[in-house]
Amino acid sequence: MTGVAALQMFGTRFIKRIVMAFFMALLLVGCSSMPSRARKLARYEPSMIELDTRLALEKDPEFEKDPTEALVMRRLRPGARILISLRGIPVEKDIQDVIDESGAVNLPHLGVTSLAGMTTSEAEKMIESAYVEGGIFRQVTVTIVSQEDEYYVRGEVRRSGRYPLSREMTVLQAIAAAGGFTDYADRKRIRVSRGSGSFRVSAKRVEQKKDKDPLVEPGDMIIVDQGW
Repeated sequence: MTGVAALQMFGTRFIKRIVMAFFMALLLVGCSSMPSRARKLARYEPSMIELDTRLALEKDPEFEKDPTEALVMRRLRPGARILISLRGIPVEKDIQDVIDESGAVNLPHLGVTSLAGMTTSEAEKMIESAYVEGGIFRQVTVTIVSQEDEYYVRGEVRRSGRYPLSREMTVLQAIAAAGGFTDYADRKRIRVSRGSGSFRVSAKRVEQKKDKDPLVEPGDMIIVDQGW
């Protein structure tokens, strides 16, 4: 073998060794980086503590939600006028009554029945159970409708009018139910007329947590003034 051929063979082997060493180094770097990459991804997976914290926040009354999701059923109270319908019995009945000062009404075959503090759904189930378990009717469907719980929204809202107050609702929630503020509304000047008196609400102060959002009562007139 001549000196030139030997030199060429040596050069070829040397290049092959460099290439193989380069690939081995890449493999080693890739293997060593995989655990750290997996650890980095794992940091973003919610732990049980984080999930428990989120659940606790969602149960917290201060946790912010859409106002329409914050509504709860109104409770029956003394003085409320209600219509109680009994269906699915031999002689169906519609009973108009006023819940007395003790929170009760007078029902056929049951007599004085306390309803105050219940929602309409709870009262319906209670009356149905009383009729069936007392052996008065084999089956009965009870429906209770409040006849006076309404409020009014006027001024710079998108849908002025009269609205049923079947659920507990705040002033800003009532405005949202009326379509929200118009572009000309003064969000700091909301008047609430109640009986012979009135008071003002500032939506901005409520949103900034500086003031409470007052509850609407039956017969309230909510008026949103125009901004200038």
